Amino acid sequence: MQIEDRLDEFESLARQVDDALSAVQKLDQTAQEAAMKLKESLEAFERYALIRLVRRMRDDPAGKNILLDAVGDPAIYALFLVHGIVKSDIRTRVFQALEQVRPYINSHGGDVELIRVENHTVFVKLHGSCSGCGMSSQTLHNLVEKTIQEHVPEIEAIEVEDEESSGGQGAFIPLSAINLGGDWIQALEYAEMVNGVPYRIHRDDIDAIIVRFNEQVSAYVNRCAHMQMPVDKGLVEGHILTCPWHGYQYDLKTGECRTVPGLRLDPVPVRLEGGSVWVRPRL
Repeated sequence: MQIEDRLDEFESLARQVDDALSAVQKLDQTAQEAAMKLKESLEAFERYALIRLVRRMRDDPAGKNILLDAVGDPAIYALFLVHGIVKSDIRTRVFQALEQVRPYINSHGGDVELIRVENHTVFVKLHGSCSGCGMSSQTLHNLVEKTIQEHVPEIEAIEVEDEESSGGQGAFIPLSAINLGGDWIQALEYAEMVNGVPYRIHRDDIDAIIVRFNEQVSAYVNRCAHMQMPVDKGLVEGHILTCPWHGYQYDLKTGECRTVPGLRLDPVPVRLEGGSVWVRPRL
C-alpha cells in the first residue's frame, strides 16, 4: 500500500469518528452522556494498553528501534500524542509556555515574541519595558525565563531581548494612557468571571470566547479549527474544552488541539484594565 493510500485511509477513519460523534450530539442528554462515558472508558483502556506496550518495546533493543520508526507514521504519532505518550516538538512547547504568561504581560501593556529555538537555546523578544506600570523589565525577564524552564526543562539557555537593547523605540505605553475606544471592546468585568468557565462575546465584529484560569485570561475566536463551528456550548472539564459538534478537544490555556496535532483555536488579543477584560477583533 502506498503512503498516499495509507494517509487517505487514516483520514477516512478520522471522518468516521467525526460522523459518529456528530450523531451522538443529536441524541437526548441521557444517551449523549452514556455514549461519551463509553468513549472516555475506551480511550482510558486504550491508553493503559498502549503505555504497557510502549514500555515493553523500549526495554528491548530491537523493539526500541521498531518503536522509534513507528512513531514516524502520522497515524501512530497522532494516537500517541492524543494519549500523552509523545510530546509536541520543542518549539511548540516553548510557544505554549509563553502563551501561559502572555495575558499577564499584555495586561501591563507589553508582549513577548518567540524568535527561534536553536540548539536547546530559546531566543525571545520583549516588546515594552513596563516603565511607569510598576513592573520592571528585569521582572519580566525573570518571569519569562522561569515559565520556559518549568514547562520545557530540556532548554539549556534563554536569551531575552527587549526593544531598548535591540535599538527599538521603546514602544511600551501604559494602558491607562491609551484610549481604549476604537478597535478595543470592553467585554466583561474580570471580578464576575468564574474560574474555568468560558464566556461568549458576540457582536457585529467579533465572536469570541473568554476564559479565566486564576490570573490568566485567554480569548479565542469562537470557531473550531476542524469545521469552523462554534465551540461556546462545548463541555469543559478542567481546562479542556470539547467541541459540541465533532468532539475535537482543545486546551483552553494554550488553544492547542489535543485531538489533531497542529490545529489550534485562533487567539484573540486580550487585555485587563480598570477591572475589565478588553478584547480586540482580529483584522
